[in-house]
Amino acid sequence: MWEGLKGNRRRNGIYGTLIGVVVGSILLYLSFYISFLYLLIPIVILIIFHYTKLWRFSDRAFYGFITIIVAFFIAMAGISSSITSAPHESTLVVSQASSNYDVHFSYARVDGSYLFNFSLPLKNVTNNSRVSLLDLFTNKTVATSNITLLTNSTSHYYSWDAGPLLPRAYVVVLTFNILQGNQTVAKQAEFLGPVLVSMGTVILALSSSLILTYLLVTFLFFLAFAFFARAITTSRQRREKQGGGLQPPGETGDGNTKN
Repeated sequence: MWEGLKGNRRRNGIYGTLIGVVVGSILLYLSFYISFLYLLIPIVILIIFHYTKLWRFSDRAFYGFITIIVAFFIAMAGISSSITSAPHESTLVVSQASSNYDVHFSYARVDGSYLFNFSLPLKNVTNNSRVSLLDLFTNKTVATSNITLLTNSTSHYYSWDAGPLLPRAYVVVLTFNILQGNQTVAKQAEFLGPVLVSMGTVILALSSSLILTYLLVTFLFFLAFAFFARAITTSRQRREKQGGGLQPPGETGDGNTKN
């Protein structure tokens, strides 16, 4: 049996893996909101392995791979849970020049059809708009419709009847136009729409689309950092060993001075 699965090396590997899985899955989950955070995962896992006394490169590679894979699937489960339990209404702030536009969105199922509701400010927003329905995982357009926003005393609004929907996870995109001087600027507001598939399906879809890129980036960076860290440690130990064997001129090995 490989020595990394025995004794202290196994115990240190298990401790490091458990801590690394918790920290790595949290960082990966948060990276869906702050994208660069997943780049910290290799460094953080290497630091954890250092403090759990997992120093051999082979041990780090083995337990590091397990840590990265398990953290990935835990994070995917957390993200999928957030997607499937997302609220049916939200507000997105769209900026243009020095102005902000609050776009309100909600949806409901009425008699088997899905009704999407939008509300926008009156100021500088034209009536001509477009609604698109996209597949969350393939980014393909499922349906699109040009609409004319209605107007009341306080806002533009519209309710779009998309009809019955197939079992998919949907993104709803509203494209609206803002008057800026003599020009019209098109802006988009994207919202998570109905998720009509199970959480397991969402996990599988997310995992299949992300795992290859995740492994290539995270695990390869981890191996590179682990290799360089080991090389630096080995070099320092070699220098310390060589320095310990040198003696100042005029001294014997027992510390006495020659006459």
